[in-house]
Amino acid sequence: MDIRINQELTLETDIPFQSVYEFRMTWEINEHAEMKIKGILESGENETSHKNTQGIVKLLLKKEGEHEMSRVLFCGPITYTDLKQNHGITYIELKAQSPSVKLDYKKLCCSYQKQSQTYAEVMKDIIRIENGSIICTTEAKSTDGPLICYKETIWEFVKRLASHQNSYIIPDILTGRPNLWFGMRKGAEMQEDESLQKIKIEIVKNYACGEKGNYITRYRIECGNDYSLGDWMVLYRKKCFIYKKEARFEAGELGFVYALAEETDLRTEICYNQDFNGLSLTGKIEDTEKERFKVNFDMDGKGGEYFFTWRPETGNTLYAMPEEGKSVAVYFMTCDERTGIGVRCLDLSDDSSLSPDTKTLETAKKRSVKLSERSMELINGESVWKVIDDSKISFISGTVEIQGTGKIKFHAEEINLECSSEFKASTECM
Repeated sequence: MDIRINQELTLETDIPFQSVYEFRMTWEINEHAEMKIKGILESGENETSHKNTQGIVKLLLKKEGEHEMSRVLFCGPITYTDLKQNHGITYIELKAQSPSVKLDYKKLCCSYQKQSQTYAEVMKDIIRIENGSIICTTEAKSTDGPLICYKETIWEFVKRLASHQNSYIIPDILTGRPNLWFGMRKGAEMQEDESLQKIKIEIVKNYACGEKGNYITRYRIECGNDYSLGDWMVLYRKKCFIYKKEARFEAGELGFVYALAEETDLRTEICYNQDFNGLSLTGKIEDTEKERFKVNFDMDGKGGEYFFTWRPETGNTLYAMPEEGKSVAVYFMTCDERTGIGVRCLDLSDDSSLSPDTKTLETAKKRSVKLSERSMELINGESVWKVIDDSKISFISGTVEIQGTGKIKFHAEEINLECSSEFKASTECM
């Protein structure tokens, strides 16, 4: 349904508007674009309108006398509606957001361990989950380690990755798909006119370059012409780009407000997922090399491609490297997921006697050493030698053999030796 707002503006939506008397749109870096519309529904349509609040709205602009096709000002899904009745008239307030909001619904857990990947390639891969795409306008910088999306939405994850290049993302508001720009959109030069003389200057502090930060200059311009993020103009001998746009329709008039700054002044602070600070993730060993290992994380089942360092809590004096197929815990020392280290091999058996205080060193051939609060066990297959803290020593095996090149001495208040048929001793027993 097409609703004619005025001679220049047309609204396409399934909601049965009778008229639109006000709207405001905001589009800026690192935020979902948003449009709020106020209008009146056609008479008798208040019940029907409840069924059409999940659709798309598209706002079109065409200047008087132009022969080219109308320009899209905004296209995105409806995320909120509010209906009010007054004297038989149904008023509606509607909020729509850029399609990038679809990237901000579900929290995911997935890892990207290929060290040769760039930040842009990781972004492209995860955005494809929601059938989106990304245009990269920044340097193709490698990740320098594994990147892990842990209980984050796609939107939160890609915005965090962009910050690692002191950059940002820009949502698409024209195609109706969850597409993004990574870095500043390549725009056109703004045309000089009388309205561009209304310039306000703002001095703010940016902390992207360190804790002390630095003061930067931003410009605010009001005019009647439509421009997009990434369009630019020279202000005071500086090439400045639009990083924020507001469109307002009030009292029958359409106006625009733009915020501009130099591209270097738009640098963002590096941010991390604070959940990684002290977090441990489990997975299975896929490969080892010296004191490093590759791990397939349980949370996503992706093949391990990055070598983490093995640094167990007990130290690695005995070179106790876990073997392929064993479960390990990867511990993250800081909020940067690239600081992960292997700290312990996990015993996932169903032995209910085990507790967190029990430490086990085990080989693939079922030979192991178990240390607990009350005992020490040496295990070789079915044979067990157990030393208990109340001075008891026990052997559990079909065959027990003790060998020594000199004397073997047993000393205790009581020594019991039992056998079903015959006992032989070739050394002195005490």
